[in-house]
Amino acid sequence: MDGLIQEYYEMYQGLPNYRPIVRNNIKEDAFTIAVLEIMYKKILNLDFNASNVESISKYIVAPPDGGIDIFIEYEDKR
Repeated sequence: MDGLIQEYYEMYQGLPNYRPIVRNNIKEDAFTIAVLEIMYKKILNLDFNASNVESISKYIVAPPDGGIDIFIEYEDKR
């Protein structure tokens, strides 16, 4: 997990420019992206790379987040 957090820290720090989901010099912010990938990558069909930061940032609440890190909403298909 530490390797994945480091990879995402390096990839996403300062992105997106208007409200970063991973702040510069705060490696712990990348933990949320690692959890998003591990738990929801297949369900959300997300590609985890820097060019796709806009899609990923739809699910990550940018810091300061008041304790909410990820927001996932499922549509009831009954």
